[in-house]
Amino acid sequence: MGIVIRQSIKTAVVTFAGVFLGLIINLLSIRVFEKTDLGFTQNLIKASMLLCYFAILGFNSTLVIYGQKYHREHPKRASFLTISIIVPLLSLTVITLLYFIFKDKVIHMYHSGDELLMARYYILFPLLTLLVSIILWMEGYLQSIYKTAIQSFAREILNRLIYLALIFLYAYHLINFDTFIWWYVLLYLVPIVYLAYFIYRFDGFKFGYTKGDFTNREILRIISFAFNQTFVVISAVLIIQIDTILIGPLAYNGLEAIAIYGTAAFAISVIKNPIRALSLSALPSLSDAYQKAQLKKLRANFIKSASVMQLLVLFLSVGILLCANEIQYLINLLKPGYESVSHIMLILLIGHVIDVLGGLSLEVLTLSKYYLYNTLFSFSSLIVIVILIYNWIDVYGLQGVAWASSIGMVMYAVLKSVFLYRKLGIQPYTVNTLKIAGISIVALAACYFLNLFSNPICNMFLKGGIYSILFLGLSMRLKISEEFNELVKKYLPFIK
Repeated sequence: MGIVIRQSIKTAVVTFAGVFLGLIINLLSIRVFEKTDLGFTQNLIKASMLLCYFAILGFNSTLVIYGQKYHREHPKRASFLTISIIVPLLSLTVITLLYFIFKDKVIHMYHSGDELLMARYYILFPLLTLLVSIILWMEGYLQSIYKTAIQSFAREILNRLIYLALIFLYAYHLINFDTFIWWYVLLYLVPIVYLAYFIYRFDGFKFGYTKGDFTNREILRIISFAFNQTFVVISAVLIIQIDTILIGPLAYNGLEAIAIYGTAAFAISVIKNPIRALSLSALPSLSDAYQKAQLKKLRANFIKSASVMQLLVLFLSVGILLCANEIQYLINLLKPGYESVSHIMLILLIGHVIDVLGGLSLEVLTLSKYYLYNTLFSFSSLIVIVILIYNWIDVYGLQGVAWASSIGMVMYAVLKSVFLYRKLGIQPYTVNTLKIAGISIVALAACYFLNLFSNPICNMFLKGGIYSILFLGLSMRLKISEEFNELVKKYLPFIK
């Protein structure tokens, strides 16, 4: 697991670079785009990303898990890969048809002013769904052969560099919004080519079905597993994205509200993306331990990864809490109309931090025979979120939506953790958890009142810098994670 953790944290380094690019993108987007255009762009991305999970039917996760069984030297690998790509292609065809069958109904869900944008660029929704589905399949394949850093670079760096370049072109009036949004979607071909190049470099990527490799029953078992993964993944994704998706049709200001809420929700990606990098890297190892019935190894790997996740999530979330006022000041400088961002951001953090503190509970449940329970937990929490949003959005506005999302996330996290402990005897909380919580409190208390400059932005850099050194230094001193310590010493030698 040490190798996996080191790879995970290295992948997280790439992800942090992506988060930094994402921060620049978000700030520039607030500055250069009208709220309606920004809201439409975020709506396009969220909706297409969600539907691509329906299109791929869980075969990206199936590649990771079954890929350990049908490894690169396995005689049935070509047949397995063929099955894993044909079914999603058929599903993608159906999804595309449904896009056009329900086109009018989807467009009329939005307010009159927003309908024009939805109608004008509706074709981009199925197109982006297609391109992202291809990328998801490729990512699943690379994860199955332990090449997570490659797919992380494509997702976190390459995509964002392209996005950033287009924003600069738009900001300097070299392209209009029409050109921007079309090129944003079409340039997803670049990461596809990038991923394809690396996939072809490694042995074991081959297609071709040999009759007799799989019985009909075995094929149905693979497809059934993939379908179950679909429900697991979609329910988990919906919990994170349903708030933003419902805002467009339900909020009185539609796409503009999405722009405000999406800016606040970026804080979630700051903590979720590095955690996602860790889970992607750890999943093959967890899968291997479970399939070999090595429960002791599974528990050890789970606890090690949980310590790193808890360290990362508290470091990032407490840092955001520390600088929340300064972040809001910076956003207000860029453009008026985003004054509620910091409040929404902090509300959203509550639920997602509690969820991440539970470790890779979703991943372990997905691997186990109890995977359908995760679907039950997530859909139950999802129903709670939807009901609360419908009842609170008109009364409490976007903060009501944020509270609904956070309450649902806490419910989901508690259900997963309690069930996992009762059935497998696995739980993520150790003495290290208390140490990390103590470090967070000490670092926050030491830096919270460090307002030495009249300029809030200068204070943000001062507090953020001292906080980072203090938090990381204490984490190393208390030896929360040996692998984490090794990487800090290697890349940040000034922190002792």
